[in-house]
Amino acid sequence: MSDIAISVENLSKSYLVGHHAAQTERYTALRDVLARNARNLARKTRDMFQGRAIVQRDVVEE
Repeated sequence: MSDIAISVENLSKSYLVGHHAAQTERYTALRDVLARNARNLARKTRDMFQGRAIVQRDVVEE
């Protein structure tokens, strides 16, 4: 009988991190803000229906 109760190899964990997109322009038009918010809403709705975590901010990375 072996003395090892649990053995684990190559274990890792990943996190979803949200952050604001880098602003390359000085001026942001209202249409740009509305388009960005619509994309965020679509992404969050899709994630919710797929059972994924809802992450705040413009860009999500793992």
